[in-house]
Amino acid sequence: MTTFSASKLLELWEAGVSRHPIDRALAMLSLADVAGPLAEMPLGQRNWHLMQLRRARFGDHLSLWLDCSACGDRMSMEFGVSDLPDTGPGGSRIVVEGHAFRLANSRDLANLVSFADPELAAHTLFLACAESLETLPQGEALDQLMDRVGEAMDAADPWADLNFEAQCPACATAHNVPLDIGDLLWQELEIVARQLLDRVHQLASAYGWSEQAILALSDTRRAAYLARLGT
Repeated sequence: MTTFSASKLLELWEAGVSRHPIDRALAMLSLADVAGPLAEMPLGQRNWHLMQLRRARFGDHLSLWLDCSACGDRMSMEFGVSDLPDTGPGGSRIVVEGHAFRLANSRDLANLVSFADPELAAHTLFLACAESLETLPQGEALDQLMDRVGEAMDAADPWADLNFEAQCPACATAHNVPLDIGDLLWQELEIVARQLLDRVHQLASAYGWSEQAILALSDTRRAAYLARLGT
């Protein structure tokens, strides 16, 4: 597992700050020790590897904040990696009623970005994942197969779409909370990157050092020099 050096983290932030979240997730995934075309990795495997990166940099504890849709009260969720599915990366295909389907990947998501109709997007994704379109049934039988394939994909790839149930402490309204690991990791990395930029600016202004020299310092040494500046 690749560690996040200060310079590598800033390079990652610079490459991803203006890109789509799907591309950001793949950029972060490029730091993991995984082989093969990253855009074609099943979403659950992608998310699992992103979580391993997140654990290496930020640990096992996770915090989420959301606003209650009923009363507007802000609530927090605290949980650990152990609360997530305990299955790691699995296979890449399923077979339902004799029909084979590959699991959805980042390239599939990118192809659906412009879709405004969720049903059309789901149908398009279903057909894209089918290994043989010619053998698929038609009409109502196709709709029923779509439902069963969706259930089978959820079971085979539990990390692809993570959700939690939360109850508002103020009004007891129940919420289904999605966990987007790529988005969570990016937000955390962006906070650290902007803090690093501030520290580089402070040390460069005070000592005239280059960004490269400052980033080469350990976190402890950077903090020690900043302390001497009273920051």
